[in-house]
Amino acid sequence: LVGLFGMLIFLLHPRLYAHSFYNGQDIPFLVMFAVALYLTHRAFKRDSLFAFALLGVGAGMLANLRITGLVLLAAVPALRALDFSFAEGWAERKRILLSTGGFAIACALTFYMLLPHLWADPVERIAEWWTTLSGVPPHIVVLFRGTVYPNTYPPWEYIPVWFSITSPPFALLLGCVAIAAIFAGAARSPRGVLRNTRLRFGLLLACCFAAPIAAVMYSDVAHYHDWRHMYFLWAPFSLLVAFGLRRLALALRSARLRAAVYGAAGAGLAAALASMALIHPNQQASFNFSVDRVTPEFLQSRYVMAYWPHPMRQALEWLSDNTDLLPNRADSVLRVADMFTLENLAFLPDEARSRIAGNLRLELINQAAPGARTTDAITLEEFAFLPDAARARIIGNLGFEFYLAATRESWARSAVAIHRTRVYNNTILTLERKDDLQAVYDATREREPVAVAAFDVHQLDGAVALVMEPCAPAFIERVGATLRVTPVDLGDLPPWREGKRQEPRRFGFAEYGAFFDGKCVASLPLPGYPIADFRLVWHPNLMTDGEGQEAMRRAQEEGRLLTRAEYDIRLVANELVYVQEECDPLGTEHPFQVSVFPDRAADSPEGWGSELLYFDFLRHGALLEDGTCVALFPLPDYPVAGIRTAQYVEGSGDLWAAAFSANPERHQAAYRAVEGSAPVARGAFDLHFLDGDLVYVKEPCEQADTEARFFLHIVPERLGDLPEARRELGFDNLDFRFFLNGAWFDGQCAARVKLPSYPIASVRTGQFVGGAGEIWSAEFAVQ
Repeated sequence: LVGLFGMLIFLLHPRLYAHSFYNGQDIPFLVMFAVALYLTHRAFKRDSLFAFALLGVGAGMLANLRITGLVLLAAVPALRALDFSFAEGWAERKRILLSTGGFAIACALTFYMLLPHLWADPVERIAEWWTTLSGVPPHIVVLFRGTVYPNTYPPWEYIPVWFSITSPPFALLLGCVAIAAIFAGAARSPRGVLRNTRLRFGLLLACCFAAPIAAVMYSDVAHYHDWRHMYFLWAPFSLLVAFGLRRLALALRSARLRAAVYGAAGAGLAAALASMALIHPNQQASFNFSVDRVTPEFLQSRYVMAYWPHPMRQALEWLSDNTDLLPNRADSVLRVADMFTLENLAFLPDEARSRIAGNLRLELINQAAPGARTTDAITLEEFAFLPDAARARIIGNLGFEFYLAATRESWARSAVAIHRTRVYNNTILTLERKDDLQAVYDATREREPVAVAAFDVHQLDGAVALVMEPCAPAFIERVGATLRVTPVDLGDLPPWREGKRQEPRRFGFAEYGAFFDGKCVASLPLPGYPIADFRLVWHPNLMTDGEGQEAMRRAQEEGRLLTRAEYDIRLVANELVYVQEECDPLGTEHPFQVSVFPDRAADSPEGWGSELLYFDFLRHGALLEDGTCVALFPLPDYPVAGIRTAQYVEGSGDLWAAAFSANPERHQAAYRAVEGSAPVARGAFDLHFLDGDLVYVKEPCEQADTEARFFLHIVPERLGDLPEARRELGFDNLDFRFFLNGAWFDGQCAARVKLPSYPIASVRTGQFVGGAGEIWSAEFAVQ
């Protein structure tokens, strides 16, 4: 009876039941953990070589599914060490060593054979695998107790709270009783518990439940999306629940009280089953009565309700019967508050699929083709031409325009809600149709904008309209804004913004806008309460406007102008600052390239002579409200001699490029040292000697004068002083690029080149262009 009770507890957890249909990561690990626990109990009970070898196979499979399976692997040798210490006689100890060795070999072989990734370097790749536990995907945010934690780890109580508010209450009670009884028994008689097979297994279960929670609470291991990464804890906990029921019943002398305990446990099971039936098929959004759900949308404002695609099937089935509500225009599309894959489209009739296909966007940014993307619509027929492997790898990136629906009703005014899925009176999915943005654009033609920046800003009834023309589709997909609204009555703000004056909301234009007829139009909804004013902050990147303004101020006040090109480029505290006034936002789409030339050859990565780096404006820059673009790029920490930077189009070359010295003061000092002295030779540049170096000076000078490569040929007094490879030529070749040895400043150019230490007879220098010959030259003897 207790065994059947434990099995039902294992099966009737609402969230695990729902995840069993679509969670291919956490549920298999949970099941395998249960199998491994059974094999552990069986092995220690039978104490045979075969039983421990079979446990080794199970443990190897468990660790293969997730590296956290190593937790159980560590427990088995520890228990065998205890058996070895308790054993009497060499024969028994030999049997323990043999069975433990069988476990270790079977586990290692299974783990190694099932994971080809390890075959090249097992030790290094296992270590690398373990370190990935602390990695958090950059797009993950955690909503917990009404607070959003972006790209950070949630508070220490995250796992215990999620476990306690989503698990059946009677199971929590019995499980805690079992854990307390086991640890109390172990404290009273450690040796007695460790020598008793059944009690020791109970202690193992308690440790398998408590230890991972403690490790997560006090480490930097990543966890998000409720406690799904820890679902495997339900395997030992469900057994502990059964153990707790048995201990509680045995502690009661009265048969009636025992019957009452079993009856209460049965009622708890029935309640869990009834709750699952009531919210079917959305058990992934279940909570127990410990969380207040009296106020509508309360849970939704405090916890993530659902993020798996199960409700999407219901939405698509509803669409199958309501195809007349599907959009006909490319600028009036559907958006769904949930994940969506092409397999879901199989639920739709042909007519619905063909109308939706034009609104599918391909974001091919993954391992299949890093960095590739297209803004063209893709049809299902075109997608069918891809091989199965490619479809599988990109399928999760195809879909409607998504957004999380954990927002108040008043924010949804820019779209028409045509279907909702609710659990506990809380919305877990909203299917919306965008307003006709052509009508929004037409309305803006009748009035003057309230502000002009990257977009013309218009205030319409219940929304802020943004218009840019001409425009390109890629721009609207990659730019966003934060709308900060100040209400007339601060009491209209949500309760969690108590003490604040504004309600901010970040918008992606790809969600609230569209491209058509060469223009970009977006409609950002305003709240339903009376508004005193609003402020729109642009953020086409990860940098806020405030940071961009500060970067520009520092560049103007503290920065050293290095060059003027498409952008003014300054140096502030080892950071390059790119500034362009009256910036064209479309121009920021193309990636930037930075070639850094170290001052010391030893700092050159892998002996290449330079380090090639890349950055994306949308991650390093900001589009300010006055139309200025600012981007920051940190330089390496070693001394830098020169920099070449460019913006380029993949496959087409540079849009613009600039090369310049990172230390113009050094070359300006050389200019000051030779200023007013007679040159040793003249050409396009005047040539001077300074402390054994050759100084090139030109005034007035433009940057274009320095772009051609310089040649510098040194003829020694003794041929033997030349490097062996140069002796046939009769001179030493010290050709150089100006920006590594010189600088342009205040309409002047100066470069300083160190000459060889051996006696020099003559020097010939000048500039040349490959394939076209010399531009100028000068030759002189050295006295």
